[in-house]
Amino acid sequence: IMDFLKKHCGTIIITLVGIALFVLTAIFVFIPSLKSGPIGDTIGGTTAPFWGFLSVILLYLTLKEQQDFNKAQRTADEYKSLIGLRANIEILSNTVFIPIINSGTKTSYQGTSYIEVLRKSANPNNSIQENNFDKLYKDVIAIATLCTLYSNILGQSSLNTETKIVFSNVIKIHAENAWRLFVLYKDQNINIINASSDIWERYVKNEELEAKLKDIIKE
Repeated sequence: IMDFLKKHCGTIIITLVGIALFVLTAIFVFIPSLKSGPIGDTIGGTTAPFWGFLSVILLYLTLKEQQDFNKAQRTADEYKSLIGLRANIEILSNTVFIPIINSGTKTSYQGTSYIEVLRKSANPNNSIQENNFDKLYKDVIAIATLCTLYSNILGQSSLNTETKIVFSNVIKIHAENAWRLFVLYKDQNINIINASSDIWERYVKNEELEAKLKDIIKE
């Protein structure tokens, strides 16, 4: 109905005005004996339904246009929020440092894509100092939190399905890299130099965040 009214709005208005003019003409031509008072009442009573119907149509179209504008504005705000979050996630993911010690040689890797170098089962000679691991883990928590926020905003947004898929795919790699560190920590599959006795219990509370990342990867 909305599309029909918007498409034929001009025709409908012209038709209603034409009918009203025709009625007015008919009143003056075919009922000349009416006095001014009855003529006014007749005109008002005859044309009022046309103007009333026209007012309803215009009001409906105005309200609908306002709704469309609000929806477009909301979509634009969602785009802006998602793009901003994605930029922050990418910056954090690409700038974190992973200082590794291998046979006394120190090597620093940059970016969460290098988290795999910490996997003890694959790289038994690689190790990391406790303070460096703590900083890395906290940085990854920040990335994971932003990924979760991003996913929540995307899921509740008014974007169409195809657009949501595109926005989801661009963040999955960062979520997966962060998730790998959580898994390595949970499995104690990292060589941490001079680690405190509570090192493997320190970040257990973040298992829920790990689960959320896993859901993002699977989407």
